[in-house]
Amino acid sequence: LLLALIGTVMSGCANPSYTRTSPTLSNVNVSIVAILPFTGEEKYAALATETFTLQMVGIKGVRIIQPEDVSLTIRRMGISNSNEITVLEAKKVAKAMGATAIVKGNASGYTNGVTLNGFSTVKLIDVKTGEIVAASHEPSGLLFAYSVEQSVIAAVKNTARIFRELIERHATPHKPK
Repeated sequence: LLLALIGTVMSGCANPSYTRTSPTLSNVNVSIVAILPFTGEEKYAALATETFTLQMVGIKGVRIIQPEDVSLTIRRMGISNSNEITVLEAKKVAKAMGATAIVKGNASGYTNGVTLNGFSTVKLIDVKTGEIVAASHEPSGLLFAYSVEQSVIAAVKNTARIFRELIERHATPHKPK
């Protein structure tokens, strides 16, 4: 019985994790990044958006446009619900705000009564081309958690850490004039 319980708990931790980048990532201008409000389960979206945004602050040569400002621009442009915004619409919003790159994210949680986990999927989109130049999907990686919310935020922090490293290492930040 104990082995069955351990196996069930551990199976909740065996979730896929991946990051993919385009060869064009190093050519992307990430001087001004618009972070769209995260989609997914509504109860996690706002906290996931804020957590990701806070993790991105302070990257040298990169200005972050707050998700609240992006949401306001989406509404002013008459674009439908930001949860269903397409890459084409996101490009229009980003261009209107002067952004050179877009972050589009999704956060969700899972529990089956025994295990729980959180997931975060994030894409970096080049405003000029509309190409997804980086994408990452991360589970929380927590062996034990007190809530699904804790797991979701851990997953968001994982994707934020990966994206911060990608931007710092591969992408072209803004060069002050």
